[in-house]
Amino acid sequence: MQYDLTTPLVDHDGNAAVENGVNITAKIALIKALLSEGVASVEEKMKRFELFLKIKAAEVVELATEEVALLHKAVEVFPVLVMGQLKHFLDQKT
Repeated sequence: MQYDLTTPLVDHDGNAAVENGVNITAKIALIKALLSEGVASVEEKMKRFELFLKIKAAEVVELATEEVALLHKAVEVFPVLVMGQLKHFLDQKT
């Protein structure tokens, strides 16, 4: 399935989410999730790294089911508002 990584995230008031003066997009948040600490195995770290490279290089990306599953797990590092938006994005509910 294709994903538009330029999709913006919003704050609790529906305004563009901003961090350090930069509007936060799905791309930025997914990269942060993939690079977060706490991954147990070297194998999963390498899968995350390969997916990071793929997402970093794209504005629109085609993701396989297993890549979406990995991202679903990765975004759980975020607070509820960000995690929920990203899970909806990954499920194409945005």
